Amino acid sequence: MRRTTSLLIAIANARARCSDPATKLFIRARESVVRSRDGQTMTEYALILAAIAVVAWGAYNLMGQNIGTMASGIDSALTNS
Repeated sequence: MRRTTSLLIAIANARARCSDPATKLFIRARESVVRSRDGQTMTEYALILAAIAVVAWGAYNLMGQNIGTMASGIDSALTNS
């Protein structure tokens, strides 16, 4: 995130210094690419989080009763020691 912010600042500075229309067009295109990468990253994180949630839900449904029994066993073992 910090790298993207510094890149946007550098692009803004370059934009302020240039007067050539072709250069301004290139800088605008570069800004849109940099901004779209942030959105892409957020989408990737959301997909990873959703995949982890599905795996956790599946594991809980598969081992639901076993997890409760295992936790009780650990609790008893710790209490008796």
